[in-house]
Amino acid sequence: MDTGRTAAATPSITGSAATSGEAATSGEAAAVAAVEAYLEATTAQDLDAAAEYICADIRAMWRKTTTTRAGNFGGRFTLKSYAVADVTASGSTLEVRVDEVVGVEDRPEDLEATIVYTMTAADGGWCVSRELPE
Repeated sequence: MDTGRTAAATPSITGSAATSGEAATSGEAAAVAAVEAYLEATTAQDLDAAAEYICADIRAMWRKTTTTRAGNFGGRFTLKSYAVADVTASGSTLEVRVDEVVGVEDRPEDLEATIVYTMTAADGGWCVSRELPE
């Protein structure tokens, strides 16, 4: 796994959007850029910046599940590195798969996981509508 924080130079693009030309490519690039910005904000523990990339309809629930009682990012998990592995079109959404290395409080070893970020077009950009392990 690439342990850098930047995306792989050319993520694999699959699914129906991959065949719809230049517009799909720019949409995919914008979705990947939004995931990367979200991950950078998460790494920096910048709650407000990260929230900007979460779709408005789930943002309140996202804040409840990712913050401590003091209103800060929960400190149990620390994103140490990531690499965008794949982008797949799925109907009107894009799924961005990211290989992540995460430190977990009270665990000596880091965890490696692939997280799928479902990206939805909204307000002229892309937002995270779902974030689940693969």
